[in-house]
Amino acid sequence: MRFQRILLVCGAALGAAACSSDTGPTAVNDAPVASVRFVNAIPDTNKVDIRFVDQIAGSPYFGQLGFRDISAYQAVSPGARHMRIFAVDPAVDAGTANEGNINVVSQVFVDTTITFEAGKYYTVIQGGYARAGQSPKQHLIVLTDDRSAVLSTTQIAVRVVNAAATITSADVYNGSTATGSALFSGVGYGTASAYKLLSTGTLTFAAAPSGSTTVAASAAAPVGAPPASISQSALGGYSVGGSMLSAFIFPPSVAGSLAKAATTPGVVWIQDNFPQMPGT
Repeated sequence: MRFQRILLVCGAALGAAACSSDTGPTAVNDAPVASVRFVNAIPDTNKVDIRFVDQIAGSPYFGQLGFRDISAYQAVSPGARHMRIFAVDPAVDAGTANEGNINVVSQVFVDTTITFEAGKYYTVIQGGYARAGQSPKQHLIVLTDDRSAVLSTTQIAVRVVNAAATITSADVYNGSTATGSALFSGVGYGTASAYKLLSTGTLTFAAAPSGSTTVAASAAAPVGAPPASISQSALGGYSVGGSMLSAFIFPPSVAGSLAKAATTPGVVWIQDNFPQMPGT
């Protein structure tokens, strides 16, 4: 009993000491960050894992990104950041295995360093081909996204990103056919056009190789939606003023590969911001 009383007294003393050193809530470190998203434009391989390998803090993980997938923006600590892109085991992807084959998941597609500046937005595209003998060989394309456009409540901002190695230069039309004047002309592979301001309304992009009127890929922009509550942002789209949208042109997948099946080039839309609706 005497031993138990001693333990209780010591425990109380330790608890008091711990409480006395508590200075209150812990403040979150609001250090400046950059924002980055990744795009898989590799048409001849399985999904990939993208990891920063230089530090734990400020290092988002982009897992199992498949062909034609576009991640959301995530905050990343600025500076020169070391990153690697790894293969994903198809067996794990298919749900037939719990752990990846070390000979597969240790395969590194890309090992590089990218410098990010605080306050800026970046789109990083993994393009080219992973298989030997294909051209161009896989590589990274780093785009700095200029989101400085000022929009009215009846305008949207749209741009084109050419991630299709099979289309060296693209003309993009506002509509489902390549007729009339192109809205964007000569968008080279691995580049992005500047944003253009349009009025809200139905929007479809048709992409054709520059100098041709044969449409290679076409897709309608998302409609968008107002916020469901005052605590939410609007879902970006052609009907929501203030929306910023990018249309990515992708190549077809390679037949027989593990890439998501796509027999023709395609256009994939993504919202670039979370527009605020008046009165929210």
